[in-house]
Amino acid sequence: MISSKRFFLFALLISSFLQAEDPFLLDPTIQEQLNAIGEKFKKGLNEDDIHSIVLDGRTGVGKTTIADNFVQSLVEQTGCSVIDAWKEWRILAKTLSPQEYVVQIFKRARQAGKGAIVRLEDFEWLSERRNISADAPTVVEICRDNGKEVHTNAQTISALRAELSRQLKGCKKHQVLVIATCLKFSSLDERVQGAIDKRVHVPRPDYKTRLGLFKLKADHFKTTISPALLEKYAQKTDGWSGRDISRMVRYASREQCSEKALEESYQTRMEILYPERKQGWIEWFLSFLS
Repeated sequence: MISSKRFFLFALLISSFLQAEDPFLLDPTIQEQLNAIGEKFKKGLNEDDIHSIVLDGRTGVGKTTIADNFVQSLVEQTGCSVIDAWKEWRILAKTLSPQEYVVQIFKRARQAGKGAIVRLEDFEWLSERRNISADAPTVVEICRDNGKEVHTNAQTISALRAELSRQLKGCKKHQVLVIATCLKFSSLDERVQGAIDKRVHVPRPDYKTRLGLFKLKADHFKTTISPALLEKYAQKTDGWSGRDISRMVRYASREQCSEKALEESYQTRMEILYPERKQGWIEWFLSFLS
């Protein structure tokens, strides 16, 4: 049985790169931008082309899925190498400093025969701007070194981000494409922001996207939702992420997505997403302060 993640990745792959008529899975503007970057990469990147992309957006909007699917498509079409910074960190962090690690990652990318993609998920962990001053000799840098916090000197962190900026700019002379994801582009260090060629914001799904996601998730969970209920909940879930919709349909599918099951699942998600609506604004705010 095909997994939910693989099914969704495959659907996005068909939509964005084989140009199937599936308008609800990926925002057309994002699709157009990624297609253009992908075509340039397949032909060979010039110095003036885009060599680094950051997809930013709130949790659950699908930026990681879009990025991973984009990488998968380019690998299948070009045979390029992929360097996953997270996986490499777990290996290299035991022997290299953070700054040496960044140098090593990009060195390997530049030496790849058929070009390389450097994948940086949760970009904030490496480049998020922090208040660094001489008065604070140490800060906590979350490097996810086997789940541990790594304490490093403030000067080391500043040097790390400067090195990352240099390496990003150094990609311009090579067949290297950096694809990163983060929650908020403005949270990144100014030097890193300046070294990024392209920012692509992934918004919350609009009505047409939500309608498509409800259909997609209903198919995956082997159930059906009537057209009337599809339209009803696509309208009622304004502001929801794809992850929220998936969880709502999964819960309701236990009772074949009946009208009652959908409403119960919807109300459950609403209480999780907006607890203040259940308690009332004053009561919720007081409980939040306490």
